[in-house]
Amino acid sequence: MDIINSTRPAPFGAVINTVITNVFGGAVSFVIAEYKASRTRKALENLSARQLADIGLNREDIGKASRPTLFLR
Repeated sequence: MDIINSTRPAPFGAVINTVITNVFGGAVSFVIAEYKASRTRKALENLSARQLADIGLNREDIGKASRPTLFLR
């Protein structure tokens, strides 16, 4: 029984569409992550020092806690 060769190169238009889609999707994901991070940062900045201590944070940790991850899901 022969193995069917199914690895044909993709047409050029398909490759360009995939690249554009990936770039656009990555940009949209980045903007969404930054928006969520800014909302988290604002919410944490509105908490008192005692409330921050209750969740294990202090004022210096707000920037780290609200930073979006580099690898988006």
